[in-house]
Amino acid sequence: MGKETAYRCEDKYLIREDVARGLIEAANRSFKLDTHVGKEGFYDIRSLYFDTPDNRFYHEKIDKVPVRHKWRIRIYDGNVRKILLEKKESVDKLKHKTFCKITRKQCEALIYGNPIDESNLDPVFLEFLHEAKEIDLKPRVIVDYRRIPFVYKENNVRITFDMNIAGSSDISTFLLEEPYLKRVIPDGMMVLEVKYEGSLPEYVKKSIAEISQLKRGSYSKYVEVFSGCL
Repeated sequence: MGKETAYRCEDKYLIREDVARGLIEAANRSFKLDTHVGKEGFYDIRSLYFDTPDNRFYHEKIDKVPVRHKWRIRIYDGNVRKILLEKKESVDKLKHKTFCKITRKQCEALIYGNPIDESNLDPVFLEFLHEAKEIDLKPRVIVDYRRIPFVYKENNVRITFDMNIAGSSDISTFLLEEPYLKRVIPDGMMVLEVKYEGSLPEYVKKSIAEISQLKRGSYSKYVEVFSGCL
């Protein structure tokens, strides 16, 4: 059975790099880095997003449809030995993710539309294949960025800073070590995401007080890359 994450609130902010650097310094004093980061203190994420011929998922995000979902394949730090197929669901402000591991061969089959043996597949994978056939899901764009992630145990808080956001519509390059990517985030800007269950703990609010002064947004990496690369 594919793994699941709890439903969490997710606040997003598009912020200047100088503001982000101050927040990162504050986070370093108060929180722990995610255990998955390397010695450099960050990891790289590359995702391949799927959509329908009429771009249903893209338009649902633009139109702020309250209940929606999307499918993507994700790898970290270019490690093609660990590839994840993920379904991310949104119910208003709450987010929930279900995922399973897939092989490189299965990933390539999804990229190029080759048949897949459905015996002994994870239920998440089977759900994706069923929906892909039903609404004609196809891989559309690659989204790539670098993330600095912090965690706080109470209320499962994650504070992440995403930079160098870029993408490509050339899906055949997804598994390459260095695909050609087009930068889509404005120069001098980063994306801050604050995720938590229930409410944001007071300690977090006090530790990064500047967050309360920021204006929440609805920045979507998929939407930005889709708009900028297709």
